[in-house]
Amino acid sequence: MVPQERHVLVLRAIAEAFVDLASPEAVEVLRPLVRYPDSSVRLSATHGIMTSYKAALPELLQLSRDTEAEVRNWATFAIGSQLGVKDDADSFVDAPELRQALAERLTDADEETRAEAALGLALRGDASAIPVIEQELARDSRWSHYLEAAAALPDARFLLKRGQNALHRVEPEAQHGHQLRRPGLFEQANGHEDHRPIRSAEELWRAREHHQYSW
Repeated sequence: MVPQERHVLVLRAIAEAFVDLASPEAVEVLRPLVRYPDSSVRLSATHGIMTSYKAALPELLQLSRDTEAEVRNWATFAIGSQLGVKDDADSFVDAPELRQALAERLTDADEETRAEAALGLALRGDASAIPVIEQELARDSRWSHYLEAAAALPDARFLLKRGQNALHRVEPEAQHGHQLRRPGLFEQANGHEDHRPIRSAEELWRAREHHQYSW
């Protein structure tokens, strides 16, 4: 159906439906939309294939280099912190090409994309993110990603920041202008709920609406 369909709203609806379906066929069905001329369709395709995790890696890497900032942002979010749980070797995805894509986004024109990239590298213990994280913490960046990244790295320069990390994850009204990271599709087990996990498309829609993320 997708190759024949030309109506943008229909294509977007098809792609977004896969968020809730979490079907293994998402990547195969939505692959033609990864290069679609309309950026809103590419963004919806990004949402749709995120639930395919490892199977979607090549497409997500491509989308992380998209010409549209919001597409790059969501794709970087996906490859950085949504491909499995850090402490679960069976689910967590780490590869040289993934780290390279994240490193490229450290200098992205979009500030949230840069933050997502830094966090993704930190979760993988990649030291290339340290200068950026240090710089952003020093200037009291409004993005909580950098505090989370500091906590993820075994670097003594960040130890004093770890205690502050929890303060920036709770009580949004007390954030003093800090922008919280969007909730993740994956969440660490054992009761850790620093970010409320998104477990359905309905929750994803609610989170986007609350945080004013555009489709």
